[in-house]
Amino acid sequence: KNPLSRAYERHDTISPPIEPPALICTTCDQPLIYQRSHIGGVSARHSEQWDYYVCPSTCGTFQYRERTRKLRKVL
Repeated sequence: KNPLSRAYERHDTISPPIEPPALICTTCDQPLIYQRSHIGGVSARHSEQWDYYVCPSTCGTFQYRERTRKLRKVL
């Protein structure tokens, strides 16, 4: 295993390196409310960002993956 991957700090933030996009709920078409981002990945050079949103209705929580530009509902 790569010891550098263990040295890389993964963390949550509300001011991520990439601005979280404005997104719409896939269920009710209301604007989602940004909550936080998680910065992870294997190294600073190969970092990844996941943005978390909540629907103002009762649709739930959503996760947006910056690398793939996909939005999915999380439990």
